Amino acid sequence: MFSSTSREKAESSNRRETLIRLSEQLQKPPRQVELSLLGRMGAAGLAFFLAMLVWSFLPLLRNGRRVDPVDLVFFVAMVVVGLPVALKMAVRSALQRKLLKSGACSVGKVAFEQKSGSAIFKRTRIVFEFPVGGHKPMTGQGSDLTKSYKAETPVVVFYDANDISKYVALCSTVWRARTINGEPLVP
Repeated sequence: MFSSTSREKAESSNRRETLIRLSEQLQKPPRQVELSLLGRMGAAGLAFFLAMLVWSFLPLLRNGRRVDPVDLVFFVAMVVVGLPVALKMAVRSALQRKLLKSGACSVGKVAFEQKSGSAIFKRTRIVFEFPVGGHKPMTGQGSDLTKSYKAETPVVVFYDANDISKYVALCSTVWRARTINGEPLVP
């Protein structure tokens, strides 16, 4: 019988071989990319936020100088707090989409994981190493949206070949690249 560590190593090796095979089957840039279910929910949330922003601005337009202080406070809070957060998320998502669509691809491995947050909002941060160019190792980090990556687990990473400081692990983005067969590459 296999011990648990040798079984985990065999599973990790099989997963790495599968990821390498799948990354070789990726479409050549520009690749087709699509939003995952989580990404579609985030886009719907952004649309809802923008609708709330417009809705909170309408009473200010209708009433002119006789504005209800509650409406004014709500609108200012939406603009000061909500708008920068929404814009940051939208810009980050657009940059990640660009990397998946036209970036280079590499299969690396997770160096370690770190769980943080409360019981309801747990986040898993991973630190991973991946080869770039002439197999020079690069270290990166990101959130594990799948919550399934452990140390020594292989991970697919997309990066900008001209600026290797721009990278994203497939498990850290809401975008999915498609293989040659048209299937989404799932982390």
